Amino acid sequence: MGLFGTFADSDGAWTTPDARREPYPVIDVHDSDIATVDYRPAGDAAGR
Repeated sequence: MGLFGTFADSDGAWTTPDARREPYPVIDVHDSDIATVDYRPAGDAAGR
């Protein structure tokens, strides 16, 4: 069984996605093989 988790970097530390502040990257790992990276810059933009 692999790693499943969602990790957000906020103010230089990894946090839960609920505790994030903008701007932030979020990494969502699925079964240790696949990861998506979302980035939310300050303002209305977003990216994946």
